[in-house]
Amino acid sequence: MNGQDRGEEAFAGGYYWFPTPAPGGFGWTIATCRDLGCRADDGHDAVLWPRLIVRLAALWAKDAEILGRRLALSYTGLPRGRVTRPGGGFLILHGDDSPVAGWLDQVVGRFRLAGSKFRPLFDEHETMIPGHPRAVAAALGLHPREAGVRAPDDPVDRSDGPR
Repeated sequence: MNGQDRGEEAFAGGYYWFPTPAPGGFGWTIATCRDLGCRADDGHDAVLWPRLIVRLAALWAKDAEILGRRLALSYTGLPRGRVTRPGGGFLILHGDDSPVAGWLDQVVGRFRLAGSKFRPLFDEHETMIPGHPRAVAAALGLHPREAGVRAPDDPVDRSDGPR
């Protein structure tokens, strides 16, 4: 049963895509601000990231304190975004670096936006900063390419539609 079925309302806030161990590798899932016990206006760097590190440490069998020290300043090391509610609709701000196809449908579902007016919008402030994804991949023991790290010469598609 999803949130819409329970009558829960759409909400706004930050989110991260994060790798979860799976047989033969890993998959990607979304952690919303609510999943991390945060408010809609909490920042990625100061509030969401430290809480996500604790979740990553548990999933990847790492020491949370050590992982936290290694990744404290790498808060753009995983794809992220923010859902905002200016006026009568929602904006889905994203860095155009989601690691999965159909990312928009997944964000819409996690924020319970089905039936609401929304628009995806590329926002440079939500992109990963060079070096941060490599730090996350190294700390978790992942190959950088698998962890969503683009090579400097990879083409970047700035379209606002689903991939």
